[in-house]
Amino acid sequence: MLFVAVAVAVAVAVAVAVERGAITTAWLIPSATFGEMVTEPNSKGRFRFSASLKPDSKDRWTPFRLTASELPRRILARLAELEKADAGPVTAEVR
Repeated sequence: MLFVAVAVAVAVAVAVAVERGAITTAWLIPSATFGEMVTEPNSKGRFRFSASLKPDSKDRWTPFRLTASELPRRILARLAELEKADAGPVTAEVR
């Protein structure tokens, strides 16, 4: 699983099918919510994220789980929410 922070407003975790090079499942979590839900950082100052890939899972991250096809639309919706709240454009760099 790869964990990537997008902007400052959300945290994104993705499960990737390596053989296909494709995202299978993703979790898009508002940063404030993520900060409230994670435990203490490890010795390197990093937070651990562990979520189940099982479709019937009821772990604490389930409300944030998305399919690969849902992820782009949800990212755009979140950026629109942030833009509206801040009354200014939200930009992100993709590498």
